[in-house]
Amino acid sequence: MIHSPAALRVISTRCWRALALSAALSCCFSAADLRAEDVGSHPRSIDATPLERAVSEALDGNLADARELIEATRAQIAELCGPLDWRLIDATLAARYIDEIAELSPDARRRLSGMRAMYEESQQLYGLGKLLEAREKASLAVEAARAVLGDDHDETARCMNALASLYLETGEYQSAAPLLEQVAETHQRVGRLQHPDYARTLNNQASLAVLGDGDFAVAEQLLREALDLKKQLGLNSDATYSRALSNLGWLYLMLGDYRQAGGPLRESLRLKQRLAMEMHPDYANNLLGLARLRIHAKDNETAMALVTMAKQVTERSLGKQSELYGRCLRVEGQILLADHKVDSAVPVLREAAATVAQSVGEDTPSYATCLPALAQALAASGQQDEALKLLEDCLTIQEPKLPPTHPDLAETCEALAALYRTKPEFREDAEALAARANDIRNRLRVQRARLAAAPIANSQLQR
Repeated sequence: MIHSPAALRVISTRCWRALALSAALSCCFSAADLRAEDVGSHPRSIDATPLERAVSEALDGNLADARELIEATRAQIAELCGPLDWRLIDATLAARYIDEIAELSPDARRRLSGMRAMYEESQQLYGLGKLLEAREKASLAVEAARAVLGDDHDETARCMNALASLYLETGEYQSAAPLLEQVAETHQRVGRLQHPDYARTLNNQASLAVLGDGDFAVAEQLLREALDLKKQLGLNSDATYSRALSNLGWLYLMLGDYRQAGGPLRESLRLKQRLAMEMHPDYANNLLGLARLRIHAKDNETAMALVTMAKQVTERSLGKQSELYGRCLRVEGQILLADHKVDSAVPVLREAAATVAQSVGEDTPSYATCLPALAQALAASGQQDEALKLLEDCLTIQEPKLPPTHPDLAETCEALAALYRTKPEFREDAEALAARANDIRNRLRVQRARLAAAPIANSQLQR
């Protein structure tokens, strides 16, 4: 028997799924600084809640036991939280799902059991930092769910949200767009607009708005909506609320608005500390955001201390082969470069690029983000030809995958223009690249000014 509202944290089918994936912000930022949501970085059993166990019972053919567990759970929620609590949506949808399972053939049930196993495996692989393998399993889960349940089923939406998160994490932004659109439509149809699942979808849509369209105003609005919804649901002290705060801070960092970035990042870190998340990858991501603030303030000593902490957390939680560890190394290398320690910066930045490439591949924006700093270090050490090739490769990766006003493109164009100016045959190309970078910077300044003028800032986050 469940005895307290706090204990109801184990009831919801999806709300309490472990903390989610990531998706990205750049401009010397990684393609995973703004983190997407749905797949857990701390995987758990698919039978971790009563409602999930009920579904497993139904798939095993124990329909009476499944329905009994659903009704008992529904009664507990209503008694402890009232008849309008959002958790009752999960119980209602689970009961409907079990009725649908009852009508399926044994083969279809086996396929759904396989779908759930693949979903869980994708979570486990993400927890190990194996993003590409996790994406493959999530894709298979979506395929199985679509085949048995159709595109507009609630379970299919859950799998789609996970796959969209992995697409965002690995730089396949446009592949995420139709999935997120379908998920949002399903949430509306089944009544999840006042549910934590919808806040997750808003978070992922914010990532897509920045990374796919370069629209910071829409992204900020979506993140604010996600935070407000969490507050309305009484979930403004949980880990996913902390993540949304961190994402808001990273959005401002990417836009170059360091004044606004500090409040959400610091509040997010304080919340993680209250939740004892100091050894979680999200904590490391938060530390990297604060390190960015210190770099901007030219306080490289404090920035390096924060990066060192982030590396330690990442090594213990995900390991040294993870994309997040590669990002830690990249920031460390950039600090060394800013301190004119070129000989120390080059091997660190090479390791950063290699680590990210191993985790998410060499054709991703996250990998491309590693290359400008490495090229700068190589050029400073007299290796201009290698530096030039890296920057040309970087632009080749970024142009088809990033929106034309993305700040990462500006950074790459500026660095490439600087190297082209040293070669007389490339002077005309250098000026064209410099003009392109300047145009992107001007457009970003306009977006920053519009956001600063918008009356939606939360004064509590400006501390």
